[in-house]
Amino acid sequence: MHRCLILMICILPLVAQEPKKPDENDTRWHASVRDVATGYKAWMRLEDEMRWAPWLCSQPMPAPARFSRAKKDTPHARKLYTLYAKDPVAYGAKKTGMGITTNTPLRKKLAAFDQVLVKEAWVPERMKQAPSGHPLSWSSKTFGKSRLRPTKRGEHWYRADKQAGLFVMMHLTGKPTAATDAGWVYATVTNDGKITGAGRMQSCMSCHTKQADRLFGLPKPAAKK
Repeated sequence: MHRCLILMICILPLVAQEPKKPDENDTRWHASVRDVATGYKAWMRLEDEMRWAPWLCSQPMPAPARFSRAKKDTPHARKLYTLYAKDPVAYGAKKTGMGITTNTPLRKKLAAFDQVLVKEAWVPERMKQAPSGHPLSWSSKTFGKSRLRPTKRGEHWYRADKQAGLFVMMHLTGKPTAATDAGWVYATVTNDGKITGAGRMQSCMSCHTKQADRLFGLPKPAAKK
């Protein structure tokens, strides 16, 4: 009995000295993440093309769904996505004829963050046949629930019909804190609003720390043939 007590006394200090792992679901960020998840659609989608019609009052093209460039077995792999931003122009989007989208209550709640990005992820659904005609003539069934323009990969077309959750990045104004990644806070939210991660998430940092300012930026337009 005495030997057991001595052994426990020796082990406890060693356990206490182990370095604490980063908190990947830090509740201090949950209120802000919820505000983002419930209000982000009031912001501009980065590729909605809501600009002045260039000729004959033509309608703006629907935003495209894009395949993630993420590597296999990473959180973003095999996802279609579209992006929203609190400050679209700062992220590289073109200034639109509509001006800055505002939501005063939401901006007040998120005043501590100078930038917030939301990647709205969708499961790619392979289409039985390629869409035909001009995109503005396509039926709602062609677009799916996302209302995003279908995208082509290889020989097949895919649409975004089933949402796969949200990936959020929030950048704190001012000096970065130890609870952030160079000022950035990462978060993941399920379709039913459950926050499955918030803070210094290693699954996010493993890719974003390799990029300038932790950002991948908008996809470059395809070269004209």
